[in-house]
Amino acid sequence: MNLVRTERRVVAFIGPPHSGKSTILYHIYSTLRRRHARFFLQRACPDGEGVWTAETPGGRDIARQHKRAVSQFFSDFFVQFQVNSIKQLAKTFPLVLVDTGGKMSDQNRRILAVCSHYVLLVSSSYPASVRREWEEFAESCGLKKLAVFTTTPENLSEVAERILKLL
Repeated sequence: MNLVRTERRVVAFIGPPHSGKSTILYHIYSTLRRRHARFFLQRACPDGEGVWTAETPGGRDIARQHKRAVSQFFSDFFVQFQVNSIKQLAKTFPLVLVDTGGKMSDQNRRILAVCSHYVLLVSSSYPASVRREWEEFAESCGLKKLAVFTTTPENLSEVAERILKLL
């Protein structure tokens, strides 16, 4: 990571469900922490996933149960809280990473509107048309493309390392 970068970046990690966003963000988070980088990871999705899911025994199973219970709570209050939080974080940190979850929605559109760039992650199990739909969604929110990756369970660490070089 270029630690002398003067441009502030708010990078949204987007893509359909089960494309590795949480796993890749955990890898990036862990690496940046070890490097003592100035950044913040904002989980802007009410699904309950976070660093704790990777670091807690059984965390992924707990998060899956939680996700089913709270998925309908993507309220206006929650979205506005995320928008305000991201704006404030961008004033403090040169790099803010934003996990918006795996839905193209009006709620995510509002959150993405305060981001500057996007990384699109799409599982190889999705058709090419899904990638195009997500790219169009991100660009309609005014985001600059940082990278697009096709993911598999086997290449998540490699993708995370490639993204780190771009940040």
